[in-house]
Amino acid sequence: MSQNPKTITITDDGVTLPITSILTGRGFITGKSGSGKSNTASVVIEELLNNRCPLLIIDTDGEYRGLKEKFKELIHMGQSDESDVELTLDRIDRITDYALIQGVPIILDVSTFKADQQKSIINEVVTLLFNKEKEHRKQFLIIIEEIHEFIPQQGGVDELAQNIIRIAKRGRKRGLGICGVSQRPSAVDKDFITQCNWSVWHRFTWAIDKKAVNQTLGIDYANQISSLQTGEAFLATDWDETRRITLKQKETFDEGSTLYTSDIIRPTFKSDQSELIEQLRSIEGPPPELDPKALRTELTSKNSRIKDLENRILELKFELDSKSHYTLPSKSPSKPDTSSQTLLADSIESVKANKKKQTTTDVSQDFNPIWEIGQLTLYLWRVFLHAFLVILVKLLRIFKIKV
Repeated sequence: MSQNPKTITITDDGVTLPITSILTGRGFITGKSGSGKSNTASVVIEELLNNRCPLLIIDTDGEYRGLKEKFKELIHMGQSDESDVELTLDRIDRITDYALIQGVPIILDVSTFKADQQKSIINEVVTLLFNKEKEHRKQFLIIIEEIHEFIPQQGGVDELAQNIIRIAKRGRKRGLGICGVSQRPSAVDKDFITQCNWSVWHRFTWAIDKKAVNQTLGIDYANQISSLQTGEAFLATDWDETRRITLKQKETFDEGSTLYTSDIIRPTFKSDQSELIEQLRSIEGPPPELDPKALRTELTSKNSRIKDLENRILELKFELDSKSHYTLPSKSPSKPDTSSQTLLADSIESVKANKKKQTTTDVSQDFNPIWEIGQLTLYLWRVFLHAFLVILVKLLRIFKIKV
């Protein structure tokens, strides 16, 4: 990569911005629809590409493909037929290597993805770039369109918002810069705007957006903001006074134009990075339609199935333990275990046999009258002797006779 000059020029009358402050700083380009915001972002990008500065564009509206009319080194990733490579999460790691280490400019077109899918892709990109910059320490710029959708002023702060704010606060030390583009400054997290060291403010007419201008630039600029013409803006930087400027027109095809006329010929956009494109295409992964809600549902279903299987294992283990306490082990596991039934039947037969034997013995025993009279006589004698001894003891006590 050739040595970069110190500045880029953004107006026809020679207003410049320092390249290092753009690549490693925090920028914000804002203005209502039709005020020139997108043209300003394209002018800054064109100037950086003219000077072979490394950058990655996160395109939420499919507006930046026209840059390839002039800059053939760009790689466009998306889901359209004109994309150089289909955009999938599996290819993000390699893409960040190309962009950061090799300096290949990248457009990530997420305009056709759902909101959750966009966030997953962008979060993966900013996380990888922030972590890799810790090792490589190269000047690098991330441009994010419609940034208010990812770092909103109101609502919950998710992982993506935290990572973007982290880059805004800590990225400069690693050489990582970020530039957010939005038509609603009032909807952007104020922690991001207050971290910006350069910003471009185009026309606003809504009171709530004028209030954001007042909070950032002051009441004088807020009072003038609605009078700006298309292409005019207030440029605010940490190194110079805020001033009113008119941005020059971009050089490349306006892919974001709402209407095309018959005299406008849309160019064919083709990258000359054929070798890198083939390497990216060789990376196979899941289809780009990643649906987090469907994945969560599938995960819940599988967890429920695992729980059911665990419960069934416990039931079978309990049945096995119970069986080992009350039955004899079977030598042939393939046949039903009948040992308990056999044991019970033998017990019943044994009881019946004993009862029958006892009954037969009692009935068949011979009656002996002499033996019965002898037993009765012996019993009566014992009773008489006992009674006699009791009476004798009482008489001795009465007459106090000593024996």
